[in-house]
Amino acid sequence: MNNTLEINDQGMAVLDLATLEETGEFGNIKGELPRSRPIEHYKFIQGCLKTFEHFNVVSKLEPILAHGKSIHVHRDKGLSVDHSYPLDRYLIQRFVTSIQFTDPDDEDMSMALAISFNEKGLAVAFGPKVWACANQMIFGENLLKTYGPNKMEWKKILDHLRLWAREYNEHRNKDYKMIHTLKNTELPRDCVDNLYGKLFKEAVLTNFGASDAGILNQSQCAEFVRASVSSEYEVPLDREITAWDLMQMGTSVIKPEKADMASILDVQSGFTKFIYDEYCAN
Repeated sequence: MNNTLEINDQGMAVLDLATLEETGEFGNIKGELPRSRPIEHYKFIQGCLKTFEHFNVVSKLEPILAHGKSIHVHRDKGLSVDHSYPLDRYLIQRFVTSIQFTDPDDEDMSMALAISFNEKGLAVAFGPKVWACANQMIFGENLLKTYGPNKMEWKKILDHLRLWAREYNEHRNKDYKMIHTLKNTELPRDCVDNLYGKLFKEAVLTNFGASDAGILNQSQCAEFVRASVSSEYEVPLDREITAWDLMQMGTSVIKPEKADMASILDVQSGFTKFIYDEYCAN
C-alpha cells in the first residue's frame, strides 16, 4: 500500500485496492452517497471480485487508474486540489480498472471485467481483453451502468455480475467465436480509408451538434490513423487486412489516458459494435 498519491507524467495516479480503501469515503466527506453511486468506491471493486470468486473464477485486479484532475483533498474550507495530505483526506471521484480472469488455454487474451467509477455513477463491462496491448472489447449488451438512458440499480447490476460469473464459460465461448469471425473476415485495403472517412465525418458532425454522436472524437480519429500506420499495427503485405486488425487499431486509442473516464466504456462498447456490425454481421 502506498502512503501518498503521486501523479505520473500522464496525469494519472496509480493505486492498488488497499490504498484506495484508505482514501476518503464519499459518505463521510459529502454526508451521503448519491443514488447513482450507492456504494463506496473500494466496496464497489470488492463486490465485483467476491462475485466471481464465489463461482471459482480465478481473477486478478489490475492497477486502479485515477485521473489527477478528479482527485480532491478535503479541508475545512472545502475541496481543492492538493497532493500533500494524509490518504483519508483524498477524495477519488473518477477512476477505471479491470479484473483480469485467468485463461489457461489462451496466452494472448482472456476475459476481463472493466470497471468505471465517476461523478455520474458506476459502470461495469464484461468482455475479452488482449494482454499485450490491454485492448478491451465489449460485445453485445455486456455494459451496465447506474446512469444514462439505460441506467440500472446497483443491486440489479450485481445480479447480472452473478449471472456472468455463473455462466462464465458460455460468455467466453460466445465472445471468442465473434473474435474468430473478426479474424477471418478479410477486407480490401481501401476499406481502411473509407472507415477513416466515416468516423471523421461523424466526429465533425458531433462537434456541430448532430443528434447521433460519433463513436470516436476527432482526436481519437487522428490517433486511429496514426495507429494504423505504426509498426505495432502494420499489416504485412503478404496477407489481407481483417476486421480484427481494425478492431485492434481502434481500441488501442480508447485508453484512460486518452479518453473521458465517464464515457470510456461506452466508447469501447460502441466501437466494438460498430466494427462487428459493419464488417461481420451479415
